[in-house]
Amino acid sequence: MYRRTITWPNPQLEAISNELSVQDSDGSVIDLLTDLEDSLRVEGGLSISAPQIGIEVRAFAVNCGNVGLANPDPSDLTKSNTTWFAYNPRVLNSEGTAESTESCASLPYQSALVRRAATVTLEYTNANGVERTEMFGPPLSLVIQHEIDHLDGLLYTSKISNLKSSMIKRAINKRMQEIKEFKESLNSMDTPKSTRVSKTAHLSKDELRRRKKMRAKSRS
Repeated sequence: MYRRTITWPNPQLEAISNELSVQDSDGSVIDLLTDLEDSLRVEGGLSISAPQIGIEVRAFAVNCGNVGLANPDPSDLTKSNTTWFAYNPRVLNSEGTAESTESCASLPYQSALVRRAATVTLEYTNANGVERTEMFGPPLSLVIQHEIDHLDGLLYTSKISNLKSSMIKRAINKRMQEIKEFKESLNSMDTPKSTRVSKTAHLSKDELRRRKKMRAKSRS
């Protein structure tokens, strides 16, 4: 089911998500996978985390087709073979550095150059409940780190300078205010008032004088 992405400054984005227990590895995981995949498809973009749609568990989904990569762990439980789903991810090791321009549905219409580890060794559980350990390089390694940040209550603005972060947040606030004012202007627009048309508006002056004389005569 599609769920709208939560955007900054919603405090839910700062919450640290909980791991899914073994007992949760049933229909609830499938429901979560479906919600993430549906939301990612509607919202667009490359990836999405569970807390971004209001579910505080450690899981994310990636549309590998959007970066031109094969799905590293396909499952017949997903609607698309390009959707990679992982839960309870944990970075075991990271090496090197890499920079990329990142954007995020929770920080709409903004982007920034972010430096992260170039490669990561990830331990996670896949859609079928199988635990896996894989090494990933760019660009998937960068996507993974971005999504794990969400699970830890962090946005990519925590990885850049305070000045750049403030500029992004001010821009979002400005846009939100503009949208609010636009909606208020639509709501305050006056509805055109109907004009009452006189029943005699279509009559000529001569006809009006004649009718006036007749009314005066009837009163006498």
